[in-house]
Amino acid sequence: LEPVVVARSEGDAVVAAVRAHRATALFCHNDWLALTVIRALEAGGLSVPGDVSVLGVDASPTFTAIYPGLASFAYPFADLARATARILAGEEPGPIRPCEAIAGGTIAPHAG
Repeated sequence: LEPVVVARSEGDAVVAAVRAHRATALFCHNDWLALTVIRALEAGGLSVPGDVSVLGVDASPTFTAIYPGLASFAYPFADLARATARILAGEEPGPIRPCEAIAGGTIAPHAG
């Protein structure tokens, strides 16, 4: 499947794009946007995760306290900071762990 990019997060635009492309999942570049999209989808009569799965990125402790059920990716912030400092010092960045997937109730179970 070819991904569809929706550049506007306004409710009507998101709902229209999901319906037009029959999207079953949305990847949001941060958790705040994911919550905005979830609210827009639900206001538009769509269910999360029944109709559309939503995944955010950040998994910050603050956001997790506000919306504990959001599925998200957690960046390895300490590794990224260390690598950036090394690059700025003219050194090799060193290893960076991959993002960690944080399970949540905004992702529908895989059908298969």
